[in-house]
Amino acid sequence: MIDKIINNLPVLNQDEWNRYIFSLCTKRNPIPSLKEISADLFSKLAWIYNTLDKTDKLKLDLFMNSIIQVLRTIPQTKNNAQTIYLLIYFIHEIKPIRHRSELELLIRDKLFTELYYGSDNLHLLLVKAYIHVENNKELYIEEHINNYCRDVSEYTTYLLIYYYSYLGKPEKALEIILINFESDIPNDRYSELFNALIDCIPQYIDFKKIITYLIRERSQLKFSRSIYFKNTIDSFIKYLKENFAQTSLVYFLEDILKENKNNFLNVSYQKDFFLKNSENKEIYQLISNYYGTVSTNDSMKNFNEGNLDDIANTIITTVDNEIQLKKAG
Repeated sequence: MIDKIINNLPVLNQDEWNRYIFSLCTKRNPIPSLKEISADLFSKLAWIYNTLDKTDKLKLDLFMNSIIQVLRTIPQTKNNAQTIYLLIYFIHEIKPIRHRSELELLIRDKLFTELYYGSDNLHLLLVKAYIHVENNKELYIEEHINNYCRDVSEYTTYLLIYYYSYLGKPEKALEIILINFESDIPNDRYSELFNALIDCIPQYIDFKKIITYLIRERSQLKFSRSIYFKNTIDSFIKYLKENFAQTSLVYFLEDILKENKNNFLNVSYQKDFFLKNSENKEIYQLISNYYGTVSTNDSMKNFNEGNLDDIANTIITTVDNEIQLKKAG
């Protein structure tokens, strides 16, 4: 019944939509109240959006304009922080590209720079939501993140990595990751670095891309020795092992980041990698070069020579032989 009410509101103009959504957000007895849907504001907004006729662009625009108007007019107080957070989260989820310019104005006006919900700065969350509607056009946000957000929070580290990753510019994202790997950064930035890593790899930057980049830059790498850096890498690798099936690449990445070769004898990932991914000659060669000096076995002396199939067979045979020797011993 409520869905009929929502879709039969052709008489509502923009001011009336604004008043209705504002009442819904501030719990001032809106009609319909949507109590039957949920007590949660995000769920109510999502229900309205999903119920509206998507072919009716005018009504959708009126609805989205009212969301943005509430963000602009609601008192920016701690008591309203949760409501503002949910409105921004709603924008983040539905990605209203048609309202890009209105959202950019909200960011320019810097209404929420001093407002937090928990540990989250609401201005920076709005910036992240805007990234999704910028539609791969470098308009304003890159400069804003670099020149303004940097002084607001360590969350800027996450934003920049996420921004470039999402826009399909992994090289720029990897440059920032590498700078943070090498620097003695503030402790709270490590949590943002970790969040950026798990949100962007491999969703926007695949394993092969970051492995290739780190190997290519390896001669210049001087990883931070901070205990926070070590804990960040440990947590990142643990997350990858628990959530992704490409264990061969995860183990290889772990060795690169920890600057060791401890995973060389892990038969399960070596066999899986070489037998199932033999078409990837670039990674093949990177692995062969990286682990080329691990074994003193005669069959490994010319590890960097020969074709890639021979390299794969040599590794598998060598690992099997060493394990058999250990069992015999």
